[in-house]
Amino acid sequence: MEGTGPRRGFSPTFSGYSASARPWRGFSPTFSGYSVSTGPRRGFSPTFSGYSASARPWRGFSPTFSGYSASTGPRRGFSPTFSGYSASARPWRGFSPTFSGYSASTGPRRGFSPTFSGYSASARPWRGFSPTFSGYSASTGPRRGFSPTFSGYSASARPWRGFSPTFSGYSASTGPRRGFSPTFSGYSASTRPWRGFSPTFSGYSASTGPRRGFSPTFSGYSASTRPWRGFSPTFSGYSASTGPRRGFSPTFSGYSASTGPRRCFSPAYSGYSVSTGPQRGFSPTFSGYSVSTRLQRGFSPTFSGYSARTGPLRGFSPTFSGYSVSTGPRRGFSPTFSGYSVSTGPRS
Repeated sequence: MEGTGPRRGFSPTFSGYSASARPWRGFSPTFSGYSVSTGPRRGFSPTFSGYSASARPWRGFSPTFSGYSASTGPRRGFSPTFSGYSASARPWRGFSPTFSGYSASTGPRRGFSPTFSGYSASARPWRGFSPTFSGYSASTGPRRGFSPTFSGYSASARPWRGFSPTFSGYSASTGPRRGFSPTFSGYSASTRPWRGFSPTFSGYSASTGPRRGFSPTFSGYSASTRPWRGFSPTFSGYSASTGPRRGFSPTFSGYSASTGPRRCFSPAYSGYSVSTGPQRGFSPTFSGYSVSTRLQRGFSPTFSGYSARTGPLRGFSPTFSGYSVSTGPRRGFSPTFSGYSVSTGPRS
């Protein structure tokens, strides 16, 4: 493997990652300051989609989207299901990714449990359901509180009044239609909640405005309804005041580039500069993004401070799902969810 390679660098696959290479020793994408000093079994290894639990890496499993302590167990803490994870192995002891400061002191039913994909609501855990991507208070119920559906959530219960997952300090005071409702996968836009749609992940500066700013689409969102007026999920405090078309739209899954959001396409998970255009700037493909347009020059989604000055081949190119490595992104391949240094490599 050339240069540092992904093993000494990193390459989280939210969808279809092959565990055959066994990269898990030290594997630790840091969504927020995660220390790679510990191994993944006692450390970390988030699997957004299709991860095989055969290796049983779950003891101490606790991706920290934001400083979560794995000291407590998940049952009274938390357990997000990104996609197809099989709970049969009972990996939950210590399992507790925290999108942002969630307190594990309370149980999950009255506490939290975001379902990224296929979560079964049969247990009815929704009272107080409120994954806090950033300081969300579980004091209120989910209907007036929150319930992001990353994938397959059934809206039959109509929990959308006040629906407002806070990736970063979102106020649930307003309704979701004028407020927010990120759909990572399979959300039905039938209710048209997109006016003011703007999930906030964390730390993004809204000073530049979304047209030259941003608008990620997680999975399966249909652009047929043209929801882009004000559409601008903010990974961190992004202001939806301006329109996104001249801004951005990362496709976590199946986003259609037919509308052409490439000008200034540059999702800033953390401090990405939109000064450059997207073709020479950026375009992370979480799932099924077509690289036919060859926008790899400068390709560098910055989950945290990644500099787009270098090209993607020697720079970066996270493949959440189906990314073609035919162009050779292995040199320096290392998406940084939060300041991860590829110099040391994940094993250490």
